[in-house]
Amino acid sequence: MIYRYGNQPHIVHTRGNPLDDYISLISSLRGKSVIADYLRNKHSFTDASEIEATSRAISSHLEYALILLDSGLKQPAEISFLNLYYAMLNLAKIMIHFGGKGKQLAGERWHGAFYRNDTNTRPSIIADNINIGKNGAILLLNEVIHGSRTLIQEKVINIVDIYSNILAIGYELSHITKVEDGHINIDIDIVSVSTDEHRLQFINHERPNGLTLDLGKIHAVNGFGQNPAAGNVFVSPTIRDPSRELAKERLIKSYVRRELLITGADPTTQFSCVSAYRDSQYYFSEEIAVLLAYFHLSSLVRYNPEQLELYRDSMQWMLIMGLKQNGVLTFLENFWNYVNKQDIYFVVR
Repeated sequence: MIYRYGNQPHIVHTRGNPLDDYISLISSLRGKSVIADYLRNKHSFTDASEIEATSRAISSHLEYALILLDSGLKQPAEISFLNLYYAMLNLAKIMIHFGGKGKQLAGERWHGAFYRNDTNTRPSIIADNINIGKNGAILLLNEVIHGSRTLIQEKVINIVDIYSNILAIGYELSHITKVEDGHINIDIDIVSVSTDEHRLQFINHERPNGLTLDLGKIHAVNGFGQNPAAGNVFVSPTIRDPSRELAKERLIKSYVRRELLITGADPTTQFSCVSAYRDSQYYFSEEIAVLLAYFHLSSLVRYNPEQLELYRDSMQWMLIMGLKQNGVLTFLENFWNYVNKQDIYFVVR
């Protein structure tokens, strides 16, 4: 099966809180020699002077990220989003450095997004919007993760389009919107049609007749079609290659947005992948969606606390608290997996 970073997630057993485990793991990046090893071994850095400069920058961002994270996690929800957002922004800048775009970051240190505060109250948080600029750290992160910044550059993004990409708040979002959770299991694998013909396929177990599945809503794939011989099987175009492994990489590059695959597991650690399933022109990896969501909430804390108070006295607060409980863990999980270039999954014993 195809996962975001490899063919099989790495399982880590814990008796504690996975959030605390991730913070401990991330704290290990304080050492510049440790960072240098990750740059060389995981992110293909070779230039000694670049490794040294990048290690210093990452170490500095990490110190402030950990301080802000510790403070934000101890604060009441109403004000925690400000510190937690800036913690995530520093971690996002670390990802940008690991992604080889530290020089561009030097000229784009600002957010890259802004919140247009006005006097109009909004009955629902998902009716609100944020504006994405032309440059900035959020756009650089989008370029590192998705390979381009143009998808969201200079766009007005509705909050529901952001929240719908965060698996951990799917229940809360569906409860507020009265629309079923917008995620779908999508276990993709390579199938050899002949010795040198290969394609990707996934089976739709959730909608067995296959007819109600709209492929355009599955953000993680493109170019797939329904297999006429089996209504619940969906396949990519077939390519020729004598090497199955090379064919697999070519197919993934052409037909899968791997960064949008979300790893999940049941209590027996039977793994599966999930993709957002929604009719939207925008798609985000989970870490970018969480960063944008926290940018919006931190903007409410700074510029429109009256609106946040209205949400606190309504059902909207369930959604916001769901994000407070699960958003940080989701971001740290994706951050650590990116640094390691490996799907790592904590199982609580």
